[in-house]
Amino acid sequence: MKFPFRTALVTILVVLVTSTALIIGISSYENGQAIVANLLDQVIEQTNSRIDQQISGLFQDAAEHTNLIAQLIKSGEIDRQSDEQLVRFFLPAMAAHRSLMSCFAVREADGTGIGIWRDGQTFHIWQVVRDPETKQFHMRDYLAQDFPKKPTAIERDIPDPRTRPWYRAARQSKQAVWTETYHFLPAFVEQATLGLTFAMPLFNSEGKLLAVVESDLDVGQVSDFLKHLKIGQNGIAFIVEFRRDGKRRVIAVPDRRKVQDMFDSLRGDAGNPHASLQNLGDSRIDGFMNQLPGELVNEKGQFLFVVDGVRYVGSYDRLDDPAAPEWLIGVVIPEEDIMGQVDAGIRRHVLFAWVILLIAIGISLYVSAQVARPLEYLSRETEAIAQLQIEPRPVMHSVIREVDQLSLAIEEMKTGLRSFQKYVPAELVRSIVRSGQEANLGGEAREVTIFFADIQGFTTIAETMSPEELVSQLREYLTALSGIIAATQGTVDKYIGDAIMAFWGAPSLDAQHALHACVAAWRGQQKLAELRSAWESSGKPPFHTRMGLNTGNVVVGNIGSESRLNYTVMGDAVNLANRIEGLNKFYGTKILITETTFAAAGETIVARPLDRVSVKGKTQGVFVYELLGLRSEVSRDVIDLAERFATGVQHYQNRAWDDALTVFHAVLRERPDDVPSKLMVERCQSYKESPPGPDWTGIYHMETK
Repeated sequence: MKFPFRTALVTILVVLVTSTALIIGISSYENGQAIVANLLDQVIEQTNSRIDQQISGLFQDAAEHTNLIAQLIKSGEIDRQSDEQLVRFFLPAMAAHRSLMSCFAVREADGTGIGIWRDGQTFHIWQVVRDPETKQFHMRDYLAQDFPKKPTAIERDIPDPRTRPWYRAARQSKQAVWTETYHFLPAFVEQATLGLTFAMPLFNSEGKLLAVVESDLDVGQVSDFLKHLKIGQNGIAFIVEFRRDGKRRVIAVPDRRKVQDMFDSLRGDAGNPHASLQNLGDSRIDGFMNQLPGELVNEKGQFLFVVDGVRYVGSYDRLDDPAAPEWLIGVVIPEEDIMGQVDAGIRRHVLFAWVILLIAIGISLYVSAQVARPLEYLSRETEAIAQLQIEPRPVMHSVIREVDQLSLAIEEMKTGLRSFQKYVPAELVRSIVRSGQEANLGGEAREVTIFFADIQGFTTIAETMSPEELVSQLREYLTALSGIIAATQGTVDKYIGDAIMAFWGAPSLDAQHALHACVAAWRGQQKLAELRSAWESSGKPPFHTRMGLNTGNVVVGNIGSESRLNYTVMGDAVNLANRIEGLNKFYGTKILITETTFAAAGETIVARPLDRVSVKGKTQGVFVYELLGLRSEVSRDVIDLAERFATGVQHYQNRAWDDALTVFHAVLRERPDDVPSKLMVERCQSYKESPPGPDWTGIYHMETK
């Protein structure tokens, strides 16, 4: 016997309201704690990232400058024995690298050298000469415009430059090195500067050391950057150096004067490994360094500590570049800065929930609990439907007529949604269900990655199979690829016979859509290799699939008429992706991607550039790449192939036919069946015999789709 819902309402009210209030209170508290932890992680991660990028930029400037001078000397464009030539190249290089403080080149034979020092907007030339009689080294100072004719009145005796830390380190390691922080030679300035040096030794063909070239960075630049870095309300960041003698020294804080004063007081102090804390005058940094583990098992970490009754969150993160000096980024934030307002909000919410709970209990004293379970079940089911969790379940029956009807209606709705989901992308269905609104015509401009896949020789294969066999095997094929596309956040747009069109980056935003598309294509080929083995063992024809990917701006949205919509992408980038898939037949490849996809996917993938092509119907060229795999999975031989082939293509684009042929012939010796290498060999030989005109741009124009 079934009763009206109105009759049962009073009975279920107490349980429903009570359970709802408890769930809301507990959920709010747990969500608040999760928000706090996530917010703290984001603040620290963004701070570390900004600091790491700033420091990496400084290191890169020094390394690029030193490498440039070293390459010019090695190539013979600069005579290392000529101070005038060195200065002539030093000046514009220093002007281009504004973060550098000074640079030097010292000769191994006699210790003489030449360098440039930046004094604001003025450059000084420092020339090291050696008295032939006393063997004493002297440093002469010039203004840049007066060198080498008119030195300033200042000339000082200095130690042998070859005894400087950077010179000894470069000589000993026989490769480019970073020094630890140290006091630069005062020479003609009143106060020594704390900095570090990137030094590179130069050897002749016999391995004999000829000279050492170096570039200097003022560590105070990092302090200046930290000074303007906003970390919450009262947070600070600083840099800790791990020195080879086991000491950990704070070398950069928001006030550069504190670090300078600290190092001035530490000259000659080789005892206390934490002596760097004595003069900083910041108890927060003291507390952090005292809590920092002696052995850092992980590259980054967090811990809590208390200083003067205030709780702080400490975070450390090593620099990402393994070739850089051993520096650690320290961040200290008062816990109250991050958690204060959130904790207050949680307390207010919990208090409000308890008030509601007490009121509900008073009202619900007359309500029965006989329908609590069905209503809770239906509540969970509707929440699951909002997330498109629409798996079939047994119908929950109830003695209440309206509840029973509602349970049946929910299962019928889930059945309809399951059918609906098979025709449109699942993520699109979720967004429609969550919005509660009707889908309308319209689109938006967005960058996505488009994917086309087509079975090689499908028409011929279809002629050899019965319709039932063809549909069965095609279903297995499409199911496998569609599952991989969905697992990588992709959206299957449509099936065109045996072909698949899909895209990444819509309807949900995906910052790594190009990488995910490449992963899907690669995993798809791996899965098809497994399927082909099973198909061939059971007497079925194998499916060989060609895939093409392109990244670009398209219009994505609901396209069609008022009565029938299709969620799809439109634009030139889609047409190009389709053409790229077709190019596989010409190049004998399985997966081709465009240069925009290659650039967006990043270093995670391995791909080789094949050619600059203008597809049929286009005049402008685009570089196409063959996807060779994921960098974490492929062998070193595959990576070498990509790098060598890229060198050959570069020679080809530069009209260096012989150099290109050398590379492509070398590839063919290892891979005799490599179609791209054969094509490039034929083309280079043809151009070598009949060189193209001056208007040749390296673009190969395809005449077919």
